[in-house]
Amino acid sequence: LDVPQMPSERSFRIRADEVERLRKARGLSQAKLAEMADVHPRTLRDWLKGRREAFIRNVTALADALGTRSQDLIQGYQPRQPGVTFSINSGDAT
Repeated sequence: LDVPQMPSERSFRIRADEVERLRKARGLSQAKLAEMADVHPRTLRDWLKGRREAFIRNVTALADALGTRSQDLIQGYQPRQPGVTFSINSGDAT
């Protein structure tokens, strides 16, 4: 179940649209998905409404329950591409 946050543990916003799409495709209720991910149904609802962030262990459990990868459920996840680097500058094109 929900475990208090460890000081070094990161949390993430969940992509509610993707969770809901996968949940419905598998014919799961929110309550059943919460049970499968070992979290309280209210916690799942809070993640989906953006009121709370999920710790990586919870994202992993949710992804396992939905048969997908953790990174597919994290808002703003940008996979690294080998050999591609990005830099941020002050707006000058160089």
